[in-house]
Amino acid sequence: MNIVYIFIFLFSSFLFAKDSNMVSISGLQGPQAVVSNANNIYVSNAGIYKNNIKKESGFISRLDGKGKIVELKFIDNLDYPKGIAVLNNVLYVVDINTLKGFNLSTKKQVLNMQIKGANALSDIATSNDTLYVSDSKAGVIYAVDIKKKNYHVFIAIESSLGQPNGIGINGNFLYVGTSDSTRFETLKGNVFRIDLESKSVYLTSSYNSNIYGLEITKQGIIMLSGYDSNGDVRFYSITGDSKIFEVDLNIKLKSALYFTYSNDALWIPDSKQNRVFKVMP
Repeated sequence: MNIVYIFIFLFSSFLFAKDSNMVSISGLQGPQAVVSNANNIYVSNAGIYKNNIKKESGFISRLDGKGKIVELKFIDNLDYPKGIAVLNNVLYVVDINTLKGFNLSTKKQVLNMQIKGANALSDIATSNDTLYVSDSKAGVIYAVDIKKKNYHVFIAIESSLGQPNGIGINGNFLYVGTSDSTRFETLKGNVFRIDLESKSVYLTSSYNSNIYGLEITKQGIIMLSGYDSNGDVRFYSITGDSKIFEVDLNIKLKSALYFTYSNDALWIPDSKQNRVFKVMP
């Protein structure tokens, strides 16, 4: 895998939410990821664990645009759901080593694709009839053809780049955020983009944080979430002219995985506080 280095550096920092409105949505169970569709917000929940023993199954919650929980267990009986995406009225969710799909109108399961060799499916990005799925432990990204209902390894990520977590599509590029679990005291997370046709890899930026969440707005701004060596949550923003800002959300988060940006608001799942935070500028 050839890697092209196109580094952009931390430009400044700004306060995203100094005068913002914030809604704290409680009553969830280990929220992992958030996605929006029409007037609905969907949240994947890992369920309840005590002493590493599963007490409650994972599920998907449905919220309205204001953050009210409309249906806590919209989709139930999952194992450990993480990344979610909506395509053609189907909600897709990665559940350990399986990609599952549910019709949003009927809740009927329409896909149950176990991915051989998968260890920890993490996030999903959509492009036409293809789903791209990251596997943080296996270090690969899969491409899933929804119409043909088959998949293949799209690309294996070099270990020097870290473990792939959050992913997103912008134009003809797949953006990937990574973490490095081998050196906690000197963390290094990377962001790189992959040409969907040539599979060329362009490393764009590195951070003293593990990068987990990655979201691309309609304006082409890339937003990132991660953890530094103290375990503190960090947010970053990469603008269209390649300037990197560290973002101060002005709220205390204990966790921030696969967030989303919808209708000028950040929806951030905090699995440790069992909440989703809606932050509006």
